[in-house]
Amino acid sequence: MPLTTYTAQSLLAQILGGVAYTIPADVYLAVSTTTPTLAKGSGAPWNFTEPSAQSTLTTALVSGSAYTSLAVEALSAPVASGDSILLTSGANTQTYVASAAAAVGATAISVTSLAANFAYPVGTGVNDTTTAGGYARLLVANNTTNFVAAGTQPAVGYAIDNGVALTMAASTGAWGTITYMGFFDAVGGGNLLEFDELRASSGTVATATGTSPITSIATTALTIAVASGATVRLNSGGTTQAFTTSAASAVGATSIAVVSESPVISFPVGASVLVPNATAIAASTTPSFPVGDFLFSLG
Repeated sequence: MPLTTYTAQSLLAQILGGVAYTIPADVYLAVSTTTPTLAKGSGAPWNFTEPSAQSTLTTALVSGSAYTSLAVEALSAPVASGDSILLTSGANTQTYVASAAAAVGATAISVTSLAANFAYPVGTGVNDTTTAGGYARLLVANNTTNFVAAGTQPAVGYAIDNGVALTMAASTGAWGTITYMGFFDAVGGGNLLEFDELRASSGTVATATGTSPITSIATTALTIAVASGATVRLNSGGTTQAFTTSAASAVGATSIAVVSESPVISFPVGASVLVPNATAIAASTTPSFPVGDFLFSLG
């Protein structure tokens, strides 16, 4: 998937205008139960709905002062009255109790009066631990081990894959059905940098693709149905390419119709065929995403 509007504008302003963009040393893997948007918009930022509210303070707390409201970045999920709201800044933590419900997109959480046990700065992580089900964003160091080149610039557009498997904390409760993942620049709140659909293997290539334009991919019997207009991905030996389907393919089908495109390599028999796959996360599930599961591009 392409960069979000925030990321694209930040890079453009640096290239043309010299407005410095600070590249985050770490990024945070998050999952969404809704389809994100490129622009931040209103409501849940980027329409990225996480299993529990993840945010950051937008106004610092003074140690020893009592608070009945926490100013936060727009919430990514609703908060219910009585939920436990955990603040985290380094080794310092404190739990407040929500005294009223807060909707998706709200920028304040009403809490039962409690004095801050630390001078929590702007950017402090805010997490609803009552509805979290063990959910938390996963810190991923932003380096060339965790993120690797997929394909060669400029043949089909430069792209980046995850170079290592990424495993989130085991769920302690249901997270719902997740359909997308994304990387943020903060442990809570922050900016969505890029996102991609969740995918799973539905079969393998049955006939080598060659490198001339193709309109169909011969596969082993598909185990997951594919909708028209979906993005499917072929993966072989670290080379990945996305194709757009031109028709639906049912479970058991042995081919996928795609919009005409030239493969960057001749994907061999046995190459992985990855298709969109919404995943229901129940309690005691450990979400894990294999190498090459995500593909990020400039556009």
